[in-house]
Amino acid sequence: MARRPRHIVKRGRIYYLRISVDGKEVWRSLRTDNLQEAIRQVPFQQSQLLELEPPRTSKTTFRSFCDEWQADYVPQECSEARAYNIRTWMKKHVLPTLGDRRISSVDVRDLRRLRASLEAKGLATGTVASILSIVRAMLSYAVLVEEIPRNPFQGSRVMPAEDDLTPRRLSDEDVESILKVCLDKHRLSLLLALRAGLRWGEVMRLNWSNVVWKPNSHLRLEGTKGRRKARRRRKVPLDPEIAEVLREARSRATGDIVIENRPWNSWVIRRQIKKETGISFRFHDLRHTFAARYVEAGGSLAMLQEILGHRSLKMVMRYALPTEEAVRVDAERVWRNRSRNSSRNSRTAEVTTSP
Repeated sequence: MARRPRHIVKRGRIYYLRISVDGKEVWRSLRTDNLQEAIRQVPFQQSQLLELEPPRTSKTTFRSFCDEWQADYVPQECSEARAYNIRTWMKKHVLPTLGDRRISSVDVRDLRRLRASLEAKGLATGTVASILSIVRAMLSYAVLVEEIPRNPFQGSRVMPAEDDLTPRRLSDEDVESILKVCLDKHRLSLLLALRAGLRWGEVMRLNWSNVVWKPNSHLRLEGTKGRRKARRRRKVPLDPEIAEVLREARSRATGDIVIENRPWNSWVIRRQIKKETGISFRFHDLRHTFAARYVEAGGSLAMLQEILGHRSLKMVMRYALPTEEAVRVDAERVWRNRSRNSSRNSRTAEVTTSP
């Protein structure tokens, strides 16, 4: 296999030629994902770049390209709910800051100003990261269609630090309070997220044909076209408690859908619980709670990756981080042991020195 020269760079699946023209770094797409073909094209592309005027700069505005991206790319790769979030966040948070700029002139300073404006609005760190990841995906698409030579996010360190994105989980006391006050018709939805790690969309789409009772109770979730996070097929094992709840629900079911009389949004459930307990949470926090409990009980990260349906182990590693409560409990255990050992050593020393 040929060794990749330093002036050939791969971004996504496509190789690019990186060359200096008049003291300015210029990127030119080689329009291939084959390294041998990319190397063969380099002499021709170099001659073109050195003979012609400086590379073309797109006059397309960020706003107009955003409309094109949402029309051509988003419907094919995202669910309707995700597409709605993209439209809403772009219109409300991103376009007021970057909309009138040329997309070719957007640089790291613009991205940092965007992040600062999001944080100034008091948005949660996870929300800021989600909005910035949408902008990054759109700029990657702009590179793919050769609207811009490179994505300004590369090497920018604009995204929030991973330490700020620790998954939010619920305490055991909060979980107990939520299950105690929730309505009976919502209890199964909550348990499927809390005891099986299902997403809200997966709970709402669950059919009885996805439930396998023998030899071991588990859910067989099929990949869903158009939903990036739910494309993989996976098996989700069921613990005895949730399996028994499902059996009772099956005996009362009148159709193929597990959750009958489905609410239009999880906020319907969370609003009723918050009104009675004062606990504010996202439905996805139940999934995080399941994952954190699984790891704390000694579960394998590789197995958890398969259960949750994550593509990479890196996503699951977040759950291996100890919580503040776990750190406090462990520190108290060490202090008790140290105090006990000090007392024992003191008594031993007194016995040894006594006549």
